Amino acid sequence: MEHTPGPKGDQRPSHGPVLLNDHNKIIAAFDTGGPTKADASLISAAPDLLAALEAAFDAWYDDPRHIEVRELAWVGMARAAIDKAKGE
Repeated sequence: MEHTPGPKGDQRPSHGPVLLNDHNKIIAAFDTGGPTKADASLISAAPDLLAALEAAFDAWYDDPRHIEVRELAWVGMARAAIDKAKGE
């Protein structure tokens, strides 16, 4: 599955609004032409992707055999993605 790549660095699109961070860097650009089919597919799959990640994370994290390796980079990334998706 492909998605629309975001802008790189300070590239400003020729049209459409942009979202800037506190350092005036583009973090999102919006094409006023609407989402592509790939974007729509990704958006519609988001709830399923979140549910799958939550299930995998919970099963892995709750397994006592993994208590010594809970600091792996993906664990923090997964937890952050879940929290972000839930608005926490």
